[in-house]
Amino acid sequence: MSLIPTVLVRSALLDEEEWQALNAAAVRHGVRVTETVVGATNALVLSRLATAPHYREVSRDLALQGSRLIHSPAQYEWIATMGYLDPLAGMTPPAWFSLQEIPRDSGPWVVKGASTSRKLRWNEEMYAPTWDDMLRIRTLLERDSYIGEQQIAVRPFVPLRVLETGLFGLPFSNEHRCVFWGGELLGHGFYWTDMTEVTGTLAPEGLALARQAAKLMLPTVRVPVIDVAEQADGRWMVVEVNDLHQSGLSGLDLPAVYDQICGALARDAAEADEGKTTEDTTFVVRPKTGSRGVAPLMGGPSHVGTGNVVVGNIAPESVGSDGDGGPMTGNHIDVPPIRGRQHVEAEQSVSAELKRFGVERCC
Repeated sequence: MSLIPTVLVRSALLDEEEWQALNAAAVRHGVRVTETVVGATNALVLSRLATAPHYREVSRDLALQGSRLIHSPAQYEWIATMGYLDPLAGMTPPAWFSLQEIPRDSGPWVVKGASTSRKLRWNEEMYAPTWDDMLRIRTLLERDSYIGEQQIAVRPFVPLRVLETGLFGLPFSNEHRCVFWGGELLGHGFYWTDMTEVTGTLAPEGLALARQAAKLMLPTVRVPVIDVAEQADGRWMVVEVNDLHQSGLSGLDLPAVYDQICGALARDAAEADEGKTTEDTTFVVRPKTGSRGVAPLMGGPSHVGTGNVVVGNIAPESVGSDGDGGPMTGNHIDVPPIRGRQHVEAEQSVSAELKRFGVERCC
């Protein structure tokens, strides 16, 4: 039974340019575009802003029709809870999720939800120059109706190369968003395009760093969106990682990147039809509390706890190396892939996956 490459989209969250770019690329590559899971049968699905905050439920509804998302719920949650901090230790600043573990002399800090922030009110609700500011912002975010549902992450502030300063002191840095599919770069763009007329340049060192980060996260996740930025001293670091299912496409050439996305989706669907594995089913489930990514950082010894966080570069020639260690540590959970099975088999598969996470089907 053939799998149909499908994009599940919430069109109200796309502007006209992105909507047109998606649909034009979908026609070229034979990809179905839909705004509802109803009737999305026997499909390999990429969501574009259509799953949050109910990724697990959308995944279940698709599975009951013999379909699946590119990332399983646990893979999606691995990114959303910053599980990438361990494999990318040394490439991105660490994070603390427990107040007791934050070194008092490790400030200043940035405070955010694990997957979203209040960066538009930078110097009031994200940047914390003092311990008291950190406590105030952390408490504020815990009470936030949206961010409060996430884990609150406290990370050391790393000065970046600032091109312009916006409202609330928001620094528009030389930051770039890179979209990957199975380790392959699909495109990149200046992160702050929608907020300023200035623009930055992604240096070869920054692009090499993004490529190495994508490699280190395979096979844990397949479609990461990686933000990299130039530090004030000229070195580059990974700012954060998002999931293509829910990530914006800041500054990217939309017709070009959607052509790449739809082409990759169509190829994965075809390979799944042939029995090849296109879903990475082994990944790390992150703990709810504690520090992550605290390790010696590239460019020198670890200074976490002294306020002097050093993040180094990856040389272009190092791309393709395995790096130190690998992304696969901790407790592994295998989730069975769902590829065009009959209704009963899909029902059993979903129930088995939910039980692994302590969730019982109610109906």
